[in-house]
Amino acid sequence: MHWPRRRQREAELLEGVLESMEDGISIMDTNYNISAFNRRFLEVYGIPEGDLRPGTSFRDFFRYRARRGDYGPGDVEAWVDQRTEAFLSNISLNTVERFLSNGRILSITRRRLGDGCYVSFYRDITEHRQTESDYRTIFELAPEGMFRSTLEGRFLRVNPAAARILGYDSPEDMISSVKSIAAQVHATTEQRESQINGLLEEGIRENQELRAKRKDGSIIWVTENTRAVRDASGKVKYLEGFFHDITARKVAEQAIRDSEERYVLALRGANEGMWDWNLETDTMHVSERFKELLSIDFEGNTMTPASSWQRHLHPEDRQRFRKDMNAHLRGETEFYETDVRILVPGGDPIWVRARGIGIRDETGQVNRLAGSLGDITARKSAELALQQAKEEAEEAARAKSRFLANMSHELRTPLNAIIGMTEMLQEEVHSPNPGDFAEPLDRVSRASKHLLALIDQILDLSKVEAGKVELEYVPFSLATMMNEIETSIGPMAEKNGNSFRIDREERLDIVNSDPVRLRQIILNLLSNACKFTENGEILLCLAMKQIDQKPLLHITARDSGIGMSEQQMQTIFEEFSQGDSSTTRKYGGTGLGLAITQRICHIMGGTIDAESNLGRGTTFHVWLPIAFETGQP
Repeated sequence: MHWPRRRQREAELLEGVLESMEDGISIMDTNYNISAFNRRFLEVYGIPEGDLRPGTSFRDFFRYRARRGDYGPGDVEAWVDQRTEAFLSNISLNTVERFLSNGRILSITRRRLGDGCYVSFYRDITEHRQTESDYRTIFELAPEGMFRSTLEGRFLRVNPAAARILGYDSPEDMISSVKSIAAQVHATTEQRESQINGLLEEGIRENQELRAKRKDGSIIWVTENTRAVRDASGKVKYLEGFFHDITARKVAEQAIRDSEERYVLALRGANEGMWDWNLETDTMHVSERFKELLSIDFEGNTMTPASSWQRHLHPEDRQRFRKDMNAHLRGETEFYETDVRILVPGGDPIWVRARGIGIRDETGQVNRLAGSLGDITARKSAELALQQAKEEAEEAARAKSRFLANMSHELRTPLNAIIGMTEMLQEEVHSPNPGDFAEPLDRVSRASKHLLALIDQILDLSKVEAGKVELEYVPFSLATMMNEIETSIGPMAEKNGNSFRIDREERLDIVNSDPVRLRQIILNLLSNACKFTENGEILLCLAMKQIDQKPLLHITARDSGIGMSEQQMQTIFEEFSQGDSSTTRKYGGTGLGLAITQRICHIMGGTIDAESNLGRGTTFHVWLPIAFETGQP
């Protein structure tokens, strides 16, 4: 400190006191000369020691700073006059703030002494102001809602985020609209008072989850952190804190809880036992239902070793269990699934279905399996009973086929003898002296032939059902076969006054197929046409078609007979099916011909279908794969 020479000892003592102070200090006499200052005064203004001496007038002080550029470019004296005027007009103010050219901010506090002098205190508040600025920035831009309130629950200050979260247009709108925080946090006054009392005792409340009411009345979830701010005496001045919206998290948590609840209910409804097997530690966490299914009892829900449960498997099923498990561990199946029997003490084994999936590590190895175990005893019993019934039905069908085949052979032998003897006797009765038994013998012959045809159809059907129809593919002349068919069908057609014609593509000659079964298909269709047509037309067409680059023989059998209704068309290929009882009485037949024809077509790899109109005739279409050796037309 620099002093005029007077009372040296007192000056040194005062100098020591002033130099120890953190603030800059200057003393100005009644003539506005800086009579004394400490080193901190020079530091806050950035004045090198020695540039300013005691007794410098305040105008010279301003002139020094102007020359140094503290006030910017311009006329120095003009700056001095300006600063002097401002100084004198503000000299009575207790505290002013000044911004220096180096970016620092000074807080200057002046006190007038009794002798008319002024003592000034200079404090660098740059960092303090920066902190306040940072706080204001954080307060304004923070995504969390920030607030300050009275103990009674009235908001003193809120930031934009708080207003936005609670649906208000601005902080001012929120402060003026909200009369009570208790109502805002969707709590009663008593509940809020209890919360405040707890806060005052603890001093701070962290991460408290509350329901808050928005301006539009909707409810959201927030998490709140609040502390009580006290004065020097310890009295609470106000509350301050922050909150943020956790509604999305709460909704997600509720969704998870709902999902878990549905999962538990589903497990109860499915009656499944759950298991989670750690293969590395060989421990398995199981549900109570799992323990119940296996009739095992132990403390807790963890089995160690987990593999011990396999001793409850039926001995005959253990190999299948290991096979299915190993296949899944090797990655051959997406899911592990197997049906095994569980040994139950003092009772019959129960069937269970074990399902699961392996959780693989980065190398692809399964280190954990999880799944379920369900009781399928009732289903298995039903499946076994159904399987047994199916096998018994199949055996009965085979027995029926064997019986029909045997019966057919047994009946054919005497019938052939009867027919043969009848034909011999018919030759005799057609001699010049026939006697009176020609007509009865004709009836015996017709009945025997009809019975033989019926037996042949039953025999064919039994062979088809028993899977004993063997096809023999050989090359033959289709033209020759058509001549034979025309010889056989011609008289049958003429009997009812029908005309019969065969239309065959000339290039169709040598084919490779089963001639016996092909002739049987065509004769069955033409016999039906002759039987149900009177004084009409019957046409057989044969053509070669290429479908999907495969050669097919297309056979069309068309008549102009009685036709069929839509209802009759639905059952024409069923066994023993005919139009109605009147048709059966008038035309006879067993209803086996079309059923056998369809099955033979399928055995040969072909198809058959029909189209008909009642009273306007019927057309059958047969498609058979066949090998052609075509010639030039």
